[in-house]
Amino acid sequence: MGILKRDGREEAFSINKLMDSLIFAGVPDPKEIAHKVLDAKSTQEISDRVQLLMLNLVTEDLRWHDIARNYLLWSVYKQVWGKGYCQSHQRGLR
Repeated sequence: MGILKRDGREEAFSINKLMDSLIFAGVPDPKEIAHKVLDAKSTQEISDRVQLLMLNLVTEDLRWHDIARNYLLWSVYKQVWGKGYCQSHQRGLR
């Protein structure tokens, strides 16, 4: 399945990339969230839907507020500083 990237390129969808970003944000069960967005057509749509799913879970558990914030901030950081910088920083935090 192809996915439209923010820069207009298309590449094969990688559930591993999505899972990594969910784990990094602190999602307790990343598969639960990831499988709800598998039919998305673009990285922007994936990001928007993940964010909405997380925010809807805030009413059940306030920890989702922090998780959603982490996910959103990481997305913004990647856009501002670039994916390469963020990936090297992410590896250093593990």
